[in-house]
Amino acid sequence: MKFGDTRTPRYVVRVREQKWRRWYDQLGRRSAVIRFAKDWAELMEQAHSPGVHIYQLAARTLGELESRRRRLSDEQFRTVIQILRECWYYGSGINRWANENGYKKES
Repeated sequence: MKFGDTRTPRYVVRVREQKWRRWYDQLGRRSAVIRFAKDWAELMEQAHSPGVHIYQLAARTLGELESRRRRLSDEQFRTVIQILRECWYYGSGINRWANENGYKKES
């Protein structure tokens, strides 16, 4: 899969596939939010190795996408985090990183 490809990311597990589809259908395949969530997840997956936790990779890989991150509103970025929390296999790692960086889960 190439960056920008909006198919379901590799680590969206079957149970969460419906949630990914819901976000995808709601926001549209060309959505900057969907593309950013997918690309950020892929970067973290590529950088992941045994003994390294996703929450440790989040900031570093986010830096690689910084120019695109600046184009998202804060609300859009919070949506990216919410999508990854709900749909991604490593959602708990993103949740930990988000909570430590001021992106508390909204009730």
